[in-house]
Amino acid sequence: MITLPFLQLEEAEYNRAAAVKSKQSKELEVNDLQSQLEDMARSRKMAEGKAAKMTREKSDLSTQLQENEDELAEVIRKYKSSVSTISQDQITIQSQSSQIQELELEGKKMKEQLADISRRLEDMDRNKGKDDIFSESTANDVKKLEIKCKELETKLELEKTTKGRMESHISRQTDVIESLTKDLEELSVREKRGQDDQKKMSQNMR
Repeated sequence: MITLPFLQLEEAEYNRAAAVKSKQSKELEVNDLQSQLEDMARSRKMAEGKAAKMTREKSDLSTQLQENEDELAEVIRKYKSSVSTISQDQITIQSQSSQIQELELEGKKMKEQLADISRRLEDMDRNKGKDDIFSESTANDVKKLEIKCKELETKLELEKTTKGRMESHISRQTDVIESLTKDLEELSVREKRGQDDQKKMSQNMR
């Protein structure tokens, strides 16, 4: 017959084994929860790191976009200024071309007058003594015409030189405009790309 102390001991061993098993189960649960918490902490840290990186990238991208916009505005300003300068220069050249044509025509008429008076002087020289007063007056007219012709030639040369400088300036400005046009195209592409990147980044951060 089984004694009472033995039954009590057996029950105590059973309870102790159950308690140990329960403790082990709880420890496993705690370890599992601890592992989950650590995984969550790592995931959160990674997410925060990713968010911080994306925030920095967004800030850098916004700064770059602003710089691109400022650069684009400056290029547009220079472009408009160059176009305006060329337009004014072209008007000036047209005016100078008209002046040159007028001066050339006037010079041609004076040379014809000078040639005519010179012929008359030669005729008078052959008939010297017949009309010395008229001859002297004609000679003075020739000198005046010669002086005026030289003045016209000097003025014409100056106008041609000025026109040449203006044409050279227009050529340089045209090169500047072509270069600015290329810059505008490149900046427009960069701005469009930056806007697309910013849009994608904003969508990823949602």
